[in-house]
Amino acid sequence: MWFSHPMSNVPHEGSAGLLSTAEAAALLGKSPATINRWAEDGTLPVAFRAPGIRGARFFAAAEVEKLRTEAGAA
Repeated sequence: MWFSHPMSNVPHEGSAGLLSTAEAAALLGKSPATINRWAEDGTLPVAFRAPGIRGARFFAAAEVEKLRTEAGAA
């Protein structure tokens, strides 16, 4: 009998240009808490939110790079 893993629909590292909160934090040189704040206030748009209570956030790599570039120019 075949069963689907409950997390099989959640993006994984390198999946379709999506980054986890920890990956985005590492690229931007910020803490995961800062990335979560930026997600809440719209500074960094959330591309995908995993189902469930925790609802892990995933971010488009292009958006993270755009923010990194803008921060470097400031």
